[in-house]
Amino acid sequence: ISGTLISVLIRIELYSSGNRIISPENQNFYNISISLHGFLMIFFLVMPGLFGGFGNYFLVIFQGSPEVVYPRVNNFSILILSLSYLFLILSLISEFGGGTGWTLYPPLSTSFMSLSPSSTGNLIFGLLISGISSCLTSLNFWTTILNLSSYYLSLKTMPLFPWALLITAGMLLLTLPILSGGLLMVLSDLQS
Repeated sequence: ISGTLISVLIRIELYSSGNRIISPENQNFYNISISLHGFLMIFFLVMPGLFGGFGNYFLVIFQGSPEVVYPRVNNFSILILSLSYLFLILSLISEFGGGTGWTLYPPLSTSFMSLSPSSTGNLIFGLLISGISSCLTSLNFWTTILNLSSYYLSLKTMPLFPWALLITAGMLLLTLPILSGGLLMVLSDLQS
């Protein structure tokens, strides 16, 4: 819902020239809302909703298994995702906000308006926690697909949806540590 509200705010602001909702004194809020909208849609709609939600529901149907291997891991993923959402909202309302619409990297974004360490730190910690949540869900999918399929279902005869989840979860497990390393680099550049 919050991603939709921010999307509507962006569209109202872009509807015609001039300022509609955002005051002319606070143009940085528009840039922050663009960054927050991107993070909300990727890390809170696409990854947990479409990948995690549909994956948990349809994977057990296609695999013929009674449940995913670790159902409590999914509960824990949702719990830490709400903590990540709290950090993202805190980054929006603390000081100047985190992100300037096109970069989070502090040396490049300080030309427009200096980023505050607390808002950028909240944003980075929120993204790190959502990455941990996605890694836990991906590991759960991998173990479910490889260990809990029906006895007649091999990798050759497996339907396309579990294969898509297997490949997507593998790509997430390979790329999310790199993303977290990049985010920690941004955090260390911010502190120096």
